[in-house]
Amino acid sequence: MRIAVLSCDPLPEPDPDEAPLRSALGKRGASVTVLPWDRPDVDWSTFDRVVVRATWDYHRRPEAFLATLRSIDRSTTLINPLAVVHWNHHKRYLLQLASAGLPVVPTRCLSRGAEPPRLSMDQDWVIKPAVSGSSWETRCLQGLEARSFLRDSLRSRDTLVQPALPGFADPGELSLVFLGGTFHHAVRKHPRFADDDEQVEAVEHVDEHAIAVAGRALDELPAAPTFARVDLVVHDGGPCISELEAIEPSLFLAFASTAAGRLADLVIQGGSHGRATG
Repeated sequence: MRIAVLSCDPLPEPDPDEAPLRSALGKRGASVTVLPWDRPDVDWSTFDRVVVRATWDYHRRPEAFLATLRSIDRSTTLINPLAVVHWNHHKRYLLQLASAGLPVVPTRCLSRGAEPPRLSMDQDWVIKPAVSGSSWETRCLQGLEARSFLRDSLRSRDTLVQPALPGFADPGELSLVFLGGTFHHAVRKHPRFADDDEQVEAVEHVDEHAIAVAGRALDELPAAPTFARVDLVVHDGGPCISELEAIEPSLFLAFASTAAGRLADLVIQGGSHGRATG
């Protein structure tokens, strides 16, 4: 079996998930090729599976990225499914999750060119592009500095505005990794803004309520994802969704001994159909 793993060139930072996934696939007899998603001379039909992984520059050219994935989808099996990628690439999905009754970090999604709203001067605000990755152009600011940055952002892109909830710093985001629609493992992440390094630690026990909230979020996807990560933050005494990532999330495979093998098995089987009722 020939498998292409989509990445980007250059990588903005090392991908710690690449080596364990390649190794696990190789142990199962697969031939693995890592390719930039935008390489023009690739015949994608020569691969049995194409897996979206460290495509960490797609947010800079989202239309070209989606066009490439549409071409791949016509040629072979794309993992995750195209419908999931399209739904997930713009963070307006947070509004859809909130409309479905899920607890979501309070979010305003402002269209490019919109007039910035009045922001409370004594509140810290997280401001980030609605199509983004690796904390690109993401800031936590207050007062006139927040309003100025928001105005600049809106000149060129749709932008999200969220209050900086205390739970982001203490205890940090809880990132739940789902493989084949089933919760597999979790890590704790600490606040990361543009140019920051990621700080991650293992989590041994996850509350069943948090797993249930994350699972309900996955059920809102238009198709079943083979892999996904749901980030939660404590707000109003319970778990609140800050992100649902099903395109190119870090899956922290090294934090769980069976994770790479489980993902490799799912890829070889052609992907997961374990969740998604939305």
